[in-house]
Amino acid sequence: TDGFIPASNMKLLTTGAAVSVLGPDFVFRTEIAIDGRRVIIRGDGDPALADPEILRNTEPRMTVEDFLETLTGAIADKLPDGCSEIILDDRIFDREFVHPTWDRNDLNKWYAPEVAGLNFHGNLLAIFASPAPEGVGTPPRLTMQPRSAWIQIANRAKTVAKGSNTYWPSRKSDANSFTLFGNVRTTAPTPLNTPTHNNPLLFGQLLAERLMRRGIAVGNETRPRLKPPAAVRLADPDETLPEGELAAIITTPLQEVLNRCNTDSINLYAEALLKRIGHEVTREQGTWDNGASVLRMTLEERLGSNAAITTIIADGSGLSHSNIVTPLTLTGWVESFALDETLREPYLLSLA
Repeated sequence: TDGFIPASNMKLLTTGAAVSVLGPDFVFRTEIAIDGRRVIIRGDGDPALADPEILRNTEPRMTVEDFLETLTGAIADKLPDGCSEIILDDRIFDREFVHPTWDRNDLNKWYAPEVAGLNFHGNLLAIFASPAPEGVGTPPRLTMQPRSAWIQIANRAKTVAKGSNTYWPSRKSDANSFTLFGNVRTTAPTPLNTPTHNNPLLFGQLLAERLMRRGIAVGNETRPRLKPPAAVRLADPDETLPEGELAAIITTPLQEVLNRCNTDSINLYAEALLKRIGHEVTREQGTWDNGASVLRMTLEERLGSNAAITTIIADGSGLSHSNIVTPLTLTGWVESFALDETLREPYLLSLA
């Protein structure tokens, strides 16, 4: 049978491999630890960390600001006299945030965020635009989530009296510097989401900013400024970091990730799962390559060598046009889970 580009059907393969390799009871675990006066944040590749959709469904309901304040409070309790630096340990995955075969035109779109070992807020900035009170022709009012003093949005959009909302963002590829273009007529009910850059570092910078707002120094800085906090960094490639004393743990059950991946078709979730199974089997940094190898190995185990040989795996979500899967493989794969007493329920439960 001929192979086809699977698009979002690729997620059926990725989620199946994830539940096979990680096991249905797997839980993502992000840790915030204190070592002396240092804060170490250890990522587990969890794509759901501060995902606004998941926060909205927690009890009690939370916003991203609530989430950040909760973590900031946990750190402040341990380090009331200030912290020397915040270290983001995202090394469970490599730092290839963007797949080389993704269409460059997709990279400003909400469905193609960067992928990291420490994800945050879906790796998106939510921009809320409303017509300016000053009237037609003037720049619209903008707010954003998460809020920050130093994330810049150059506002080239304008308020209009006729037509519809036609505004869109662009971002410099290697910075959190945005420009908004187009027309704003009405306040939209939902935000415009656009991908952010280097999300592990961004997460740490946002926490540092909120610590300073509480009067807690981070490095030599005591108040937020119009540039990112200086004493925040990624872990060096070969750096050995101590376990430290736990200040907070954030967990996400695999089932929640499978559901959001298959039911809502969120690409970040699929990519994080692919890299996470790569790490799980190799115990090295999760990459698109080793994740693809583990997926191919799982295909062979479940369906035989022909399915593995005829499938081309580029990414986990289907955003890449380089993936190739035959219809026979896809149907056989889903059927193999329907017949699997252990994995049937978690897998089929995640399907829309």
